[in-house]
Amino acid sequence: MRFQGSTYILYWLLTIHVIGIWLFVRGFLLTRLALSEVNSCDPSAETCSLPPSYNRAVVIIIDSLRFDFISPNPPVPPSSYYHHVLKAPAELSKSYPDRSTILCAFSDPTTTTSQRIKGITTGSLPTFVEMGYNFGAPSVLEDSLIRQLHSLGKRQIDSFYWRRHLDFGLSNIFRSQHHIPLQRI
Repeated sequence: MRFQGSTYILYWLLTIHVIGIWLFVRGFLLTRLALSEVNSCDPSAETCSLPPSYNRAVVIIIDSLRFDFISPNPPVPPSSYYHHVLKAPAELSKSYPDRSTILCAFSDPTTTTSQRIKGITTGSLPTFVEMGYNFGAPSVLEDSLIRQLHSLGKRQIDSFYWRRHLDFGLSNIFRSQHHIPLQRI
């Protein structure tokens, strides 16, 4: 009789473990379906595009840069060591307020560089499994801002500076790529 009770407890624990693993895989390790459709629009049609606000645009994204390094506003609590170290972006924004701005974007942990860049360009939310793609991401299948600008023949999508070990799946669009050597810190 004692053996049957132990077997029942063993099966019960095994069932609980299987259910727990299933919930973990289905809930925590999110998977998402990548939509391969690409939005197309005739630029001459007035209904699908707005007139451009500017003739040229330079977008600089610096990942993992502390905002208080470039912000002219003092942080709370004040820190003289890190505050306003890079002055050029703030000076440009002050000199040309109608032409430049400094934005701070937050991402929920845990994310990697490739996930953040992919999120900014495609508007998608990163999943936990994609953290492994930081070192050699597969090609981005979703419609993205970079792919749309490239399809319109915009020359602004000309160069991309990145670390040699990173690839977020859109690098085949750029005409020239400049690898920044990895430095030991």
